[in-house]
Amino acid sequence: MGMYWRFADDWHEVWVEDVPGACVVAASEQEALTDITSQLEACLEGFAGRLPQASDQHTAAQKAVDTLKEFQSEQPGRYPEPSAQRVVLVRCRVV
Repeated sequence: MGMYWRFADDWHEVWVEDVPGACVVAASEQEALTDITSQLEACLEGFAGRLPQASDQHTAAQKAVDTLKEFQSEQPGRYPEPSAQRVVLVRCRVV
């Protein structure tokens, strides 16, 4: 599971909290949702068959909200309150 965030009209992000480095920043929602698949695939290549446990929807959302709050406290003004957010299912192919 991932979390989609809209911070501005041209600032969209998707984070997959369970996989280090699996996040994208894009100019549109569609671009972010498309790009996260290849980013997730690239990040999972380093796990050598031992994939991380995926969080359920509630846990994924809570982890992302906690991370956002941490970013906001560590870097005031860098991350505004999102105008939209939702949990998204991110699928990719792992070889």
